[in-house]
Formats: sequence, C-alpha cells, structure tokens
Amino acid sequence: MTALAIDPACNVTTCRLWLGAAGGGVWRTTNALATTPSWSFVSGVLHSGAIGALTYDAAHGVLWAGTGEPNASGDSNAGAGIWKSTDGGNNWTFVPASVFNLSTFSPGSGTNGTYSGNAFLGRSIASIVVNPSNPNILYVSSTRGVVGISSTTGGGTSNPAPPRPPFGLFKSTDGGNTFKFIWDGGSSCPNLGFPGLCDGNSSDASLRGVTDVKLDPNNPNIVYAATYPSPNSSGGGIWRSTDAGVTWTQIHGPQNAADNSDRAAFDVVKLSPTVTRMYAQIGNAGLKCRPARAATSAPVNAGTTTSWLPLVL
Repeated sequence: MTALAIDPACNVTTCRLWLGAAGGGVWRTTNALATTPSWSFVSGVLHSGAIGALTYDAAHGVLWAGTGEPNASGDSNAGAGIWKSTDGGNNWTFVPASVFNLSTFSPGSGTNGTYSGNAFLGRSIASIVVNPSNPNILYVSSTRGVVGISSTTGGGTSNPAPPRPPFGLFKSTDGGNTFKFIWDGGSSCPNLGFPGLCDGNSSDASLRGVTDVKLDPNNPNIVYAATYPSPNSSGGGIWRSTDAGVTWTQIHGPQNAADNSDRAAFDVVKLSPTVTRMYAQIGNAGLKCRPARAATSAPVNAGTTTSWLPLVL
C-alpha cells in the first residue's frame, strides 16, 4: 500500500476510502468502517498500476491519482503521469501536466536536455496537493523511479533518455493543464532569473526528489515539503516556503545526510487560527536495520517553527 484518500463525509453507515498499491492500482470501498470492507478495483484505464499518491478534493468532488512509486527502492516503478476522476473512480481523465522548453539538471543523472511534454512521465509522483482556496492551484512532487526490467528484478534506479522532465516540486495554476518546475529540493532555487522557476542546479539539490508536500491549514501560501538528501550530503529533511513555493528554508535536517535514501514524513494540523502543529518522523526507518525512531512534534506559530520536541508514543 502506497497511498490512501478518504472522503471527509465518512460515517459509520457510508465511508468511501481509496487505496493505492505499489503495483496493484487504485481500489475503492464504500464501507471502510465495516468489519470486512468490500473493495472494487477502479483504475483499469490508468496506464500504470504503480500508485504513488491519492488526493481527494472533497469540496469539488475530484479524486487525483499520481502514478509511480516514490520510495527509493530497487523496484519502485516509474509512472505514467497524473489522472483525475470526478465520479469517485468510475471514470478517469488523463491530466496533460505540460511543461514547455524546460532546460534542467538533476543530481546523479546530469542534464535533462530541453524538454517539452508531460512533467511526470517516467518519474514517480509522491504528493498531489490542492489549494483549498483555489482548486486550480496544485503542487505535485516527483522522484526518480525505475523503468524497464529493473522495476521487477530490483535493479538500480534508472532515468528516461534525454530530453526528459526533472524530478522535484512542480506547481500548476490552471488545474493541471500546465506546470512550472519550482524547486529541486535545495536552498538556492530558484535561479533562472524569474520568480518561482528552477533549473535544478542548487548545490544541495536532492539526489532523488521531493516526497511529502503539505499546505499550512492556516495559510495556503505556506508550503512544507520533505526531500531526499543531496549528493554532497547536505539538504534533505523538511523545508518550508512562506511565499507559495518561490523560496525555501530547511527547518529540520535529515537523520543521515550521507544516506541519499534518508526520508522524512510529516503532517500538519490546525490548533487555532494562528497556530499550526507539525508531527514528523525523521529518518528512513524502512531502509535501516536498526533505525533510531525520531518521531517529533514541532509547534509552528503562524508558519514559523520555534522548536522540536520528542513525541512520546
């Protein structure tokens, strides 16, 4: 299982839940709280069974599915872009997600050439976030994936041939028709001379891409994101943008910056109209034999992290 989305109208009588599998597509149940829920396979038309992200925009009745598994494993299959459904998964539409004349560099794989086309083909989608104030504004994060026979034999991470899209964080302001590449996971992006555009050449750009993305529940212009570390053992951890993705500041480093598969996971909750709290686990426990469990709670006051405290479970 790689992704979950739940209808906020869920109750003991009817509860819609969608589940994404690493290689098994999207499944839906309408009785998720039952002792034995009944499941239906709903993604037969998608061009990939590897699901990396599911997001349900309940206010507009849109289910978004991002393909490709973003988990930095030898069999994390690259995907075939984003799909959306307006009827709970019965029917799907392919999202164009076009980028134009994008000249970028990606750490570990070199120049991507000058690319025009779908921003996510051959990559793995980790998060799809919809701005609650404007559903045309989307943030989508992507990572490297594995293509070809390596995806079934557990081979090394591979890349599409250039020209190809970079991996990182993309933003759309027209409901997914077009996207801009806005962040490579490092501190010095953007550096194309235009606000909110990036070319991937940050010194601490992520070697594998951007994973979790969340908007502050008190201010959708505050964006939080987690990244894999960079080739020079910097970057990684959790970052914050207070200007809708134009500039970024690291607010928590990785557990092990020398491990380019080190991963942070987090979520944010609204405590009051001015206070947001972040819960985070720092470190890729799934790839370490004896991981140090670094679950932490971070009070965030109006988007500013003040301190990190251990969370006793």
